[in-house]
Parts: sequence; C-alpha cells; structure tokens
Amino acid sequence: MTATTSLNDVLQLAIAASSKGDSDGALALFKRAMHEAPEAPEPHFLAASEYASRGDLDFAEQEFGLAVLLDPGMAVARYQLGLLQYSSGRVAAAQVSWLPLLELADSSPLPHWVQGFMALAQDRYEAARQYFEAGLAQHQDNPPMASDIRKVLHAMDALAPADAADGASASAAFDPTPENELSHVLLSNYRH
Repeated sequence: MTATTSLNDVLQLAIAASSKGDSDGALALFKRAMHEAPEAPEPHFLAASEYASRGDLDFAEQEFGLAVLLDPGMAVARYQLGLLQYSSGRVAAAQVSWLPLLELADSSPLPHWVQGFMALAQDRYEAARQYFEAGLAQHQDNPPMASDIRKVLHAMDALAPADAADGASASAAFDPTPENELSHVLLSNYRH
C-alpha cells in the first residue's frame, strides 16, 4: 500500500462503494487491494461476497477459495465457500471445504449449521432442523447468516406439507441451481 493509503483504507472505500450500489467500483478497489497486499485474505473474501451478491457465483467461489488458501482459519470464508459448493449441487466438495469447521467450539454456530446441511443432504430433516436451531442458539457474530438459516428453516417448513402430500423427497425440492429460491436465500445478505 502507499504511505498514505493502508489496506484497511482501500477496503473501507470498497465497502462504501458497494453499499452505494457501485459494484464495479468496489471490485476495482478490492482488486487494487489484492495487488498491493497479495498475502491478505480480506480483499478476496470481500470480493467474493460482492461477486455472490451480483450472482457471479463462479468468481465468488474462486475468491472465497483464495481467501481460504491465504488463511485456512478464516472460518466465515470457509463456510461461504462450502455454501456455494453445496448450493450448486456439489455436496462432497462442500463437505471437504467445511470439514475443519466441525472442529470449532460448540459456541460457534458454524459447526452446527454445517452439520445441518450435511443432514439435509442425507434427507435427515429432523436432524437438520435440530442442528440449524442449535447454531441459531449460539452467540451470533453475523446476523445476515443467522437470518439466512432462518430462511432455510422456513423453506423446510414450506416443503414439509408438499412432501407429505405427494411422497416426493423433500431434498429433491431443494433444487441446488443458483436460480432456485433456496440458493438465493443461501447467498443473499452476505455483503460485508
């Protein structure tokens, strides 16, 4: 970074641009930060969030992946990476990305939510609900993520009557394509 502009300053400018709806400006600033501080995971994480909010899921996944490579302990980036993989139907890849999150303390909502998604992928709906609710009961550092888990629970509730009526698997209703409402729920509100 230049003597007058720190990494944090550039990131704050980018976040301000994003909050004003200037996604292109925000991404240009995130790229500047990446170039000037290549060892920093934060620009990649924030760019990934911006790409996800735009619906550019391939770029979002790439940037979340780079953030995790630069800082394997960046739990929220790892969670988001797995969430993108999960919502695009690559459950095994999501499980690999999420595996280290299972080692977090029970006081973190992330291991509970990861277990919830893993249970959901196995059509274990009651277990999934219990894991999601256990995660919601933990201290919340990121209200938008908690809100999205509540939306997942609501979507599960909405699917339950249809599942009972026609005998179809509720997991089949969880279409993992990005156009699906659930995918929108999983990816929305992650603007940092």
